[in-house]
Amino acid sequence: MMAAPNYIKFDDLQLPLLEDSASIQVAISKITAAFLSSRSDARRTGLLLYAVQIASQNIDRDSERKNTDIVHSMTVTHGGDEMAPEKEVCEPSDCVSCNRRDTCDNYDPKDEDEEPTK
Repeated sequence: MMAAPNYIKFDDLQLPLLEDSASIQVAISKITAAFLSSRSDARRTGLLLYAVQIASQNIDRDSERKNTDIVHSMTVTHGGDEMAPEKEVCEPSDCVSCNRRDTCDNYDPKDEDEEPTK
């Protein structure tokens, strides 16, 4: 079972928790869309964008956190949550039998030649 995404809900506007640059970009897009579709007035939009600005100044842009892969497709659940496809994770020992090893960034043919240590 997947954990429920963390959102901040303002009436009909659901914003992600402002914890990284990606969530801040999503929040800006959702706030702008709400304003342009007249679901949010100028005052509320300004206050929300100001909160996003403060959050963006507080995130650690130089963190050791590894960047995630770009999401190319999304789906929306019946509850309205946006979800990306699950990322497939494999172990180096899986490369020998994997059909996608020739296009995989993690595949190294030299690893197959090495004898296991005893």
